[in-house]
Amino acid sequence: MTQYARPDSNIDVGDWTDQDTTGAASYTIIDQDPEGTPDCSYYIVAADGGANVTAKFGLQNVTDPESASDHKVVVRAAGMVMMDAIPQLTYALYQGASTQIAAKTFTPGDAYGVGFANNTLTLNSTQANSITDYTDLRIWVTLVSGAGSMDEDWVCQAWFECPDASAAVVTHPFLIFVDC
Repeated sequence: MTQYARPDSNIDVGDWTDQDTTGAASYTIIDQDPEGTPDCSYYIVAADGGANVTAKFGLQNVTDPESASDHKVVVRAAGMVMMDAIPQLTYALYQGASTQIAAKTFTPGDAYGVGFANNTLTLNSTQANSITDYTDLRIWVTLVSGAGSMDEDWVCQAWFECPDASAAVVTHPFLIFVDC
C-alpha cells in the first residue's frame, strides 16, 4: 500500500496564479487524488517574466514508513509557448522551511501538443533517510526563467508518496510444559 501527501496549505504562492490568471494560485487546485482521474481544466500557471517564479505548498501528514524505498514526488505539468520556448520547471521536496530533500528540473510538454503529463522524482535511499519529520513536508514548484518572453508553465497536480508505515509485529510469549 501507499501513503499519499497531497498539498494542504499555501505557504507562499509567489507570482503563480490560477488558470484564468485572475486569482492567486492555491493548493486546492493541485491537490487532486493521485489514484483518481486528474481534472487538468484547473491548474496553476506562472509566466517567464525574466526571473524564476516559485510557489510553496504544505503537504498532508504521512507516517514514517521506516523504509527508504519507494519515496516519490510527482507533478502533472504542461507548458505553453508564447514567444520563445516552454520554460523548465523545477520541483522540490522540502522538510520545513529550508531543508531541501530532493529536486528535479525538466521541460514540460506543450499543453496543446502532448498535454499534461506526470513527471516523477524518485528519491534515493540517502534522500529518503534524510526525512526526519513526515509531518512537515513541503513541495516547491519553480518556473526557471529563460528568455523572459512570457512563456508559461502549468501544474494541475502534485504529491509526495511513500510506503505505508510498517505494521507493528506483536508476539505473544507462551510456555510449553513437556512431561517426560
